[in-house]
Amino acid sequence: MILTENPAYRLHEIMKEVYTITSPNNVTISYRDLWAKVFNFDPTNNDALLDATHSLLKLYLEVKDRIINNEMLNDEMNLRHLKKLEVIVMRYNLETNFNKAHLSTDTMTALHYINKSFALVYGVEQTAISKETQSELLEEVRSLIDNIATSELPVDIKEILIRNMSNIQESLVLYKVSGAEGMRQALESTIGSIMLNRKQIESTKENPDVKSFLAFIGKTITIIESVNSIKELASPIISVLLGGGE
Repeated sequence: MILTENPAYRLHEIMKEVYTITSPNNVTISYRDLWAKVFNFDPTNNDALLDATHSLLKLYLEVKDRIINNEMLNDEMNLRHLKKLEVIVMRYNLETNFNKAHLSTDTMTALHYINKSFALVYGVEQTAISKETQSELLEEVRSLIDNIATSELPVDIKEILIRNMSNIQESLVLYKVSGAEGMRQALESTIGSIMLNRKQIESTKENPDVKSFLAFIGKTITIIESVNSIKELASPIISVLLGGGE
């Protein structure tokens, strides 16, 4: 698979947050509370925490696989420090306390250079969506879900729109783990759903909530296409439904 983003950058950024949260000498924190802080979740939301930690494990395994299979990156130091991270990302018992020994200054330095090495070896830089844009999109998607849920749209249309908006919401929440690629997948799924259900959606396209849904998809596609030269997502069906052409 061709890289369009730098997974080592995302792993490094997440571990920087972990390091910052756990670095004070007097801090004792469970993995549950740690991940809740890193991913901005309610610590009692087990489903969200498990989704986030599963996505983090996938990110770690992608970085590890890329290192093992590249002779320029596959060296003893990189693998040794990655092994230390394995203890963190594979900690399934959220009630145990974080052990600071697993994330030393040396390991953080190694992660920094792994990140820089990925950028050189794979020719990718990380151009992230700003936190402000992420927050704006999240606020907008949550508002849309609420509006659609309380609208007078047919139940089947509500289900289609809310299901797709929920997928996009999840990709935004997990953006720091899955990056623009996670959002691209959610948007591709949404475009496919719109095409599959085109007749039902066309019959309600003058509804203000449906218009807002389509406008949000178009806007989000534009934002994602601007990140790291991700391939074009825009489907003609979006502009057609918005009245922009045939």
